[in-house]
Amino acid sequence: MRVVAIFLTGLSMLYATQKVDAGGACSIPALFTTPPSERYLIPTDRELLQVRKLFTVMLCNKNYEEALSKQWASLGFDWLSAELDGEDIVILKEQPSRCEGRGIFMFRTAGRNRTLLQIPHRFHDRHTGELGLRLMQLGDFRGLAWNTVPRYFEEVDAGGVSADLAHNDNNYFAVLAEAAALISADSQVVQLHGYDAAKRRTETGRNSDVIISDGTSHPSRTVHELTTCLGSVFDGPVRLFPRDVRELGATTNQVGSRLRRYAHPGFVHIELNAKARKELLTSNTLLTGLVACMSGAGR
Repeated sequence: MRVVAIFLTGLSMLYATQKVDAGGACSIPALFTTPPSERYLIPTDRELLQVRKLFTVMLCNKNYEEALSKQWASLGFDWLSAELDGEDIVILKEQPSRCEGRGIFMFRTAGRNRTLLQIPHRFHDRHTGELGLRLMQLGDFRGLAWNTVPRYFEEVDAGGVSADLAHNDNNYFAVLAEAAALISADSQVVQLHGYDAAKRRTETGRNSDVIISDGTSHPSRTVHELTTCLGSVFDGPVRLFPRDVRELGATTNQVGSRLRRYAHPGFVHIELNAKARKELLTSNTLLTGLVACMSGAGR
């Protein structure tokens, strides 16, 4: 089995030069055991415009590694070439001197799949970070983004703006989604979240294993199909917002909102309760079923 070179730098969650066995489930949690970044800084509008252009070039499979790596370096990111099960990938991580909570990003360099995975709350939504990596390994998704700062941190210099990358609009996750939407109407951005069933305000919410939404009151065909497909994969209830359940509908999610500005229907929001997340980590059959449904919905 090939290995993935995953580099984690101190506070940004990735140890420099550490290699992780792409096939060994026991090695996956090691990626997420170091402390998160201790600060969050809001990127400037100018920076985000540059980042969107860089993401666009990368998603278009244009091979400008030398030029791109230099531009990412100017933003305080290291460009790391690696392999994922024999496929070339690129990892973008913040340099040790620039741990500002902007995220860490992994891309297949020659991928044709137009689906991006985003994990915006991996410190709070337990196991979602590991699940994101496993989904990337088992599926052919184009890229994966993890947060590197807890969602309840606040921006240190500009009035306490939340570090929640799903609910503030000035971050790398948002412009990555925007770049994908502008490239192709067929692109998708799938966010993976976790929730505590005991904290749900409705009985239906408490009794759901999975809640699917796209942030609207009229879900797209994609999320309808995904809900149906996952209903045959999970033993517990898989529900669609707002048809089946009236909470966790991603209605305030800013990544979904940004895509809707372009009338782009490719936002998918998956909420998993704790039981479902644990089962996915221990059952390769269940995880493979999730990958198959995510890959087939809307296609």
